[in-house]
Amino acid sequence: MDSSIISIATLGFSIFCNAVLVFVWYVNSQRSSERKSYAAERQFKHLENNQKQISESIDHVFQELQEDFRVMGRDILEIKIQMGIDKKNSE
Repeated sequence: MDSSIISIATLGFSIFCNAVLVFVWYVNSQRSSERKSYAAERQFKHLENNQKQISESIDHVFQELQEDFRVMGRDILEIKIQMGIDKKNSE
């Protein structure tokens, strides 16, 4: 009878240990899931900010190009005036 009590106690202890193991695994997987969710959200924010910076940079470049074309157009007009070239003769 002594050996059956020891066997039952061992079985109970192993069931208890497995239950604790499952609980620890569950808690750890929940934390990991929260960390992954936070990391994905943070990564998305970084990508969103990068996209905004790229858009602002492109807008800035286009504004500079527009100003450059305006200046070149003015310079070409000044050259035409100094050379006496009018629209009718250039066509």
